[in-house]
Amino acid sequence: RGRAGPVGSVGLGRARGFVQEPHGFYPTDSAIGATLPRLETFGGGLWECACGDGALSVQLERAGLDVVSTDLVDRGYGRGGVDFLKARRLRRPNVATNPPFDHWLEFAAHALALGAVKVALLGRVLLLDGWDRSAFFLETRLARVWIVGRSKMRPGGAPDHGHKGMIAFAWYVWDRAAVWRGGPVVRWANPKGLLA
Repeated sequence: RGRAGPVGSVGLGRARGFVQEPHGFYPTDSAIGATLPRLETFGGGLWECACGDGALSVQLERAGLDVVSTDLVDRGYGRGGVDFLKARRLRRPNVATNPPFDHWLEFAAHALALGAVKVALLGRVLLLDGWDRSAFFLETRLARVWIVGRSKMRPGGAPDHGHKGMIAFAWYVWDRAAVWRGGPVVRWANPKGLLA
């Protein structure tokens, strides 16, 4: 999955010297990963289905959550060789992950189709822009969007050149127990918890 090429916009990605990792491997910033268990509960545990090197799984486990970690590629953490998009059953009642960006909507749709009680996906705030995605969010009753700030997540193993984070991220949460009010609740948070 994925193609070699520039990360982000042509100018920004190439200027920073990054080439897209073939499977969309961008380890989750630990500060952003640490926000999720402070904002959401996951009764019965969760499946981190694109665990990469375990960056998010470690944060979730530190919070005392029961986490099953898998990935399409074996990166030395969890179980490799597991294609979430071909899964026919959930490994835990909830799904939380930072999926490959090229397959973000597919991960959301598949987790919901599998019957997950709660789905939390990390994604760019810009995902809120666009009629196609907004229709998907409304049809699937996206419950909450937690805007967690900017990060300089980069391809796995890429050196940190000291650039400031330019992309704002959010946790997108579908919750079957939430009362639907015609659209998602949008809130802001940081690693210490809720801001507003």
